[in-house]
Amino acid sequence: MELSKVFIFFFITLGPIKLIVPFFNLTKNADVSLRLAIAYRTFWLSILIVVLLALIANRLTTSWGISQNAVSITGGLVLLLWGLENILALRHPTKPPESPKEPGLDLSVFPLTLPHTITPAGIAAIMYFTMAARDWVGIWSIEALLVSVMVLNLAAMLLSHRILKTPGGAVTLAVVGTVLFLFQTALAVEVLITSFGRLGLFK
Repeated sequence: MELSKVFIFFFITLGPIKLIVPFFNLTKNADVSLRLAIAYRTFWLSILIVVLLALIANRLTTSWGISQNAVSITGGLVLLLWGLENILALRHPTKPPESPKEPGLDLSVFPLTLPHTITPAGIAAIMYFTMAARDWVGIWSIEALLVSVMVLNLAAMLLSHRILKTPGGAVTLAVVGTVLFLFQTALAVEVLITSFGRLGLFK
């Protein structure tokens, strides 16, 4: 298990690029102090969820008799469908939802922590890599990577208004997001090929 590849998976499925625009839209009408409070609360809630999930995922899948191949195929399909959905959406872009006139801290739970930060694909990635970890050193290495991605998410939320108000910021973000979705789709296909290969379907 190469930690650099694990980080890439976490960055794409749980990372900051997909969080900047939702955070900006949801907190557009919030003052600076409320915006900071929402960002930090989202950060701590996200860390709590990913750390606990990484600790218990292996036990949960084992107790339910779910194999690593089943998790990897499910995760690959989720990654693939999510990537394709976002790529196809570029053909018919939709208008973002209107910003709440009176935003509150409840936004940090829904929809910022779930589903904008902790995505279904991200949960599948955590389950897969914790199952692949052979010992507690591997588990704690995964935990460290998850925390580092959450720190990047916090930085993205704190800088979101500056990024999107900078000339060219929105366009740059859209291009980077598109590249990441394409990369995610390719990773999903690779995960599926590897999983089916382990089952002897590809020789």
